[in-house]
Amino acid sequence: MSNEFLRKTLCLIPARKSSKRIKKKNKKIINGKPLIAWTIEFAKNNFKPDNIYVSSDDEDILKISRKKKVNFIKRPKKFSNSRSKSIDVVKHFLNKIKSNNFENIILLQPTSPFRRQKTLKKIISTYIRNNLNSIVTVSKNIKDKKNRFYIDESFRLCRKKTNLIVRINGNLYLTKIKYLEKFSRIYEKNSKVCITNNTLESLDIDINKDWTFLKKNKMYLGLI
Repeated sequence: MSNEFLRKTLCLIPARKSSKRIKKKNKKIINGKPLIAWTIEFAKNNFKPDNIYVSSDDEDILKISRKKKVNFIKRPKKFSNSRSKSIDVVKHFLNKIKSNNFENIILLQPTSPFRRQKTLKKIISTYIRNNLNSIVTVSKNIKDKKNRFYIDESFRLCRKKTNLIVRINGNLYLTKIKYLEKFSRIYEKNSKVCITNNTLESLDIDINKDWTFLKKNKMYLGLI
């Protein structure tokens, strides 16, 4: 990753306090650390610390962020409930920090704690080489109809039914800030995708079954 790209890229970790199915999941302890700590550490290993921010309404997560020496944005209640949209959280963040000096934003969800630097490098390389507006990670394993899409032969999201159905897994989102601000979208309707075939990397913790899977594979945190 070039220094120029890193200098112009913000890294946002959104982590609200409440969660419906798994209570306080972003700060639940796994392998001796709060869940969110694994994502913060990945961010610190790959991005400029001054460009890393956690957005949350949770004072405990604020303390974790301070301990990990990353920036923190206090999120208003109106952007911190189950109906809140990710795009509103991101736009609130961008307005707060006055993002004029930055060109890109990458989102890392704490609920996808298994990440590969190899995948990150592939996404950034594809993004820069093709001058993309957005790129997202997807998985072939479909849990339900939520975040379910078709992709075409050029590995882009599409409306037309194809043989390849995927779901956006929340592991990585990379977007041009100008595109996001203009269209109020984190990714394009025909966004380029990166398929994560690794089961661990595709994990998006939403239900108790996901947490059980995480506990069974906790020895791989920070290692895959």
